[in-house]
Amino acid sequence: MKLESETPLLPDAAEIRRDLEHMTARWGELSEPAKFEIRAFKEGAQPQTATFSPDPEWMQEAVDWAENMNGLGYNIYAVRNPIRATKSGSASDQDIIASFFLWADCDDDASAGNIKKFSGPQYTSAVVTGRTPTARVHTYWALKEPCTDLAAWRDMQMQIARHFGSDKTVINPSRIMRVGGTVSYPDKKKQQRGYSKEFVTIRTEYPEAREPVTLDQMRRVFGASAPATKALDIDTGPQPLDRERLSIQAMAGQEWHHAVIRLVASYVSKGLSDGEIHALTDPLTLAGYTVEETRREVQTAIDGARRKGWTPEADYQPHFDHSPASPQAAPESPTDGQAVASWRVQKADAFTADFVAPEYLIEGVIQRGRLYTFTAPTGSGKTAVMLYAATAISTGNTFCEREVEHGDVLFLAGENPDDVRARVIATMDFYGIDPKNCRLHFIAGTFSIRQDIERLKTEAAKLPNLVMVVVDTFAAYFDGEDENSNAQALDFARVVRKLTALPSKPAVVMPAHPVKNASRDNLAPKGGSSLVNEVDGNLTLWNSDGALAMHWQVKHRGADFEPLKMELELRECDLLKDRKGRLMPTILAKPLLEIRAIQIARETLKIEDQLLLNIADGPDLSARERQTSLAISSGTYTRTIDRLCNDKLIRKFRRKWELTKNGERAVDEISGGEKQPLEAAE
Repeated sequence: MKLESETPLLPDAAEIRRDLEHMTARWGELSEPAKFEIRAFKEGAQPQTATFSPDPEWMQEAVDWAENMNGLGYNIYAVRNPIRATKSGSASDQDIIASFFLWADCDDDASAGNIKKFSGPQYTSAVVTGRTPTARVHTYWALKEPCTDLAAWRDMQMQIARHFGSDKTVINPSRIMRVGGTVSYPDKKKQQRGYSKEFVTIRTEYPEAREPVTLDQMRRVFGASAPATKALDIDTGPQPLDRERLSIQAMAGQEWHHAVIRLVASYVSKGLSDGEIHALTDPLTLAGYTVEETRREVQTAIDGARRKGWTPEADYQPHFDHSPASPQAAPESPTDGQAVASWRVQKADAFTADFVAPEYLIEGVIQRGRLYTFTAPTGSGKTAVMLYAATAISTGNTFCEREVEHGDVLFLAGENPDDVRARVIATMDFYGIDPKNCRLHFIAGTFSIRQDIERLKTEAAKLPNLVMVVVDTFAAYFDGEDENSNAQALDFARVVRKLTALPSKPAVVMPAHPVKNASRDNLAPKGGSSLVNEVDGNLTLWNSDGALAMHWQVKHRGADFEPLKMELELRECDLLKDRKGRLMPTILAKPLLEIRAIQIARETLKIEDQLLLNIADGPDLSARERQTSLAISSGTYTRTIDRLCNDKLIRKFRRKWELTKNGERAVDEISGGEKQPLEAAE
């Protein structure tokens, strides 16, 4: 007989579907199309995100994705509120259309007990996320009408959290919540506190009917619980500005001018530049206005805030370890007692005599002694390309037919070390390299570069000629609280830059994730302009159906270079097997030959043609049926659909894909008809 403790915990697809369908059941009441987002998190691995339409044909895709990721050990969460269908990338609060629920995140026995004893309106559904070491539950109150006033909704969320003692951070519109029917995997720190792997349950039905509530009803209930008087009335001074709420108000057009002025004043007081403020406020442009009109209004507000003294005092220094030391008294001239200037006027010959010739590690691309980000979307092949480069440098072989400087490479494998190990085995097998004689060195797992910088310097000194350090990835080693914070990203980059000052002057490359709404022409790294200004170059990688292009964007100190072309290959080798002795495929990067590039382009065009014909012949087919009939993956299907949409060959009508007039002409051409001139975009 199998003990209960030995029974493996597995995700339940039916329960996952019940949760997602319950969440999206009333989205048809919205005045615009919406989608939902599922996020997957696993300790030591890169977070994964996928978005889906609530349409029945996409719901199964969402369930399959969540079930598969959970089976791989990822914790599964969903953005509970509907997201605008036009949004690309991860959703923020400004992308939420409305809310159909109020909720409370009770992560301890006390708050869960408060919910249970509550005599007011009963929650209409609940997700129990765990019971060990304490009871943890997410309770939801269904709203009679969808709430579009998200500032008022957020206020009510705060009141609920205060009343029950639940998590006060889980109150914003784009908040993610755990999905029922999945397995929760606690990280190492939680395991040390007694947490264990548990099945997440969902309940939507109760013996007695529980009616939806209104915001006014909840306001009366929770407003009455606040103390009528205060024992002391203490002036605590100005409180932090709720920028999130003001942004929502501005997006909703509520006192737009007043809200934006207050937002701008707060940003100026934080020391942000004009450009950074414009980047934050451009998305607040209202319908019927242009971004340029918004910028003129914002610039007027910026100038006014600076005139009124909102800019921080010049002598303020943040408490980062790169802050300059206290100024020392300048030496005095022995003749006149005046301070000696730290600068001097030089003639051209003296000025140019200090020129230092660049030392290229990879010819024309990466220089020694410099700091780079290497930015690409998740799944593009950043790690595979960096392993290819590291292997080439450590063996003295060319990288994409470019000369390299032979030397030692230190690879900090912070993001999924086991996957890196598999790729290293396959890469060395492919190129016929003996690992014992290779000058490639690794540190597995994340650690604090800031705290261990001296130890790193000591270890680096043991390597004969360290020419490159790979920090894989910026996100894995980042030690701040907010990866998007300009100041924190700058601080961390300056810590990492210290590695370029090692005696051997290695280049340091940090694979990084791009900003939201990343595209082929928008691959700036997360961390804002401060990070880009600190690094010496932002290398980029774009994956177009297996054909990789490595180039640069935003900044590159040095001459321009032609994009380096590579491809990803699914590779098996006898040295890489699972415990049952089966071959394990993994990914490696290699140069892309011109003939192979032509082949990939033809294969891509062939899939586009097949999908156009499929839509023409079967307009009612679901996404899964199309993928099955064409024998393509969901990723290939999605990318192909996006390209056909961008080319104006298809469009969505009443939740179905249909051909445009230009799409019909393309189908005629594919089917053997005469080539027709394309009309202007419809």
